[in-house]
Amino acid sequence: MKPDPEFYRHALQEGGGLLPEESVFIDDNADNIESAATVGIQPSG
Repeated sequence: MKPDPEFYRHALQEGGGLLPEESVFIDDNADNIESAATVGIQPSG
């Protein structure tokens, strides 16, 4: 579950092997945004 970084790794894999550097994460929770960034997903805005 969010904000565990494994959640984001799993989502990328389930999305067909999406690349984190080509993905954007939108959320209003700072902990979730920081966790997604640890796997290379950039926040929007």
